[in-house]
Amino acid sequence: QYVVLHDEIDGPKDFKEGALLQEMHQRFGPGCCAVLRINSLSPNPTQKGVVEDAVWDNFASFSSKPTSQSQFLVDASNARGLCLSTRDKLALRRSIAQMITLGLIPSIETRIFNLNISVTNGKKGVKN
Repeated sequence: QYVVLHDEIDGPKDFKEGALLQEMHQRFGPGCCAVLRINSLSPNPTQKGVVEDAVWDNFASFSSKPTSQSQFLVDASNARGLCLSTRDKLALRRSIAQMITLGLIPSIETRIFNLNISVTNGKKGVKN
């Protein structure tokens, strides 16, 4: 799976998603390429004291973890995900789910199958 993240804020303003996808399909083949647009919301300098989205709580490391979401106030310099729109979050969620179901799970199943064959073949040679 090949994914290009396009940052709407810091990325090029003349970004042509269709042309990039066509080039990726030619290079890597169709069905394994995607473009994800992130940071669709513009940063707001007055976002001081904004409650951060709870989705990031499990992935962030803090020196002192707040006991409730209402206590978790951040300033804009430490904020994560404040420029991600609901559409961005859904696209990221779908992309990750697709990677897991089409790539990771089949790969793990194949490895387990091969390991099972190895163990079974090893047992055939061992007698009590």
